[in-house]
Amino acid sequence: MKSLLHVDLQSLRSAVVRYAQIVLVCAAMCMAGSYLPTLANAGQQAWTPPAGSSERKPIVNALRQEVKALQGLDVQFVITHRKVKDNWAWIQTRPQSSDGENRYEDIAALLRKTNGAWRVCEIPCTEPDNPDCLGEPDFFKRLQGRFPGVPREIFSGF
Repeated sequence: MKSLLHVDLQSLRSAVVRYAQIVLVCAAMCMAGSYLPTLANAGQQAWTPPAGSSERKPIVNALRQEVKALQGLDVQFVITHRKVKDNWAWIQTRPQSSDGENRYEDIAALLRKTNGAWRVCEIPCTEPDNPDCLGEPDFFKRLQGRFPGVPREIFSGF
């Protein structure tokens, strides 16, 4: 024969387990929402990845690795523009040495996320009076011609 107290404890245990499961599911959904900004913004307006997001650091690291490979420099970036949309990113930076003592020529880059990783597609030249370089009136239109599907909203001043 079961006592009334035993039945109440069993019911209480079951209720606590169900409550804990609900809390865990809600917590997981909240965490997923904060760590998946790309999915939340896919097909929407261009956006700037917030500090701590899963997009911000990988974009900068991809550019940093490219600068290291091309120039042999370890740099920190002061970012003046960064926009992302539909797995494309445009970033404009003022690179400097890790200690901040040396400053380098500004760098802009077009990046694309493929297979879960950001890769540099192009780092445009910045030479004045060169019609193929950043700063020329139709540069971004030509860039979109070379990379169909790049959303124009990611570019600054376009």
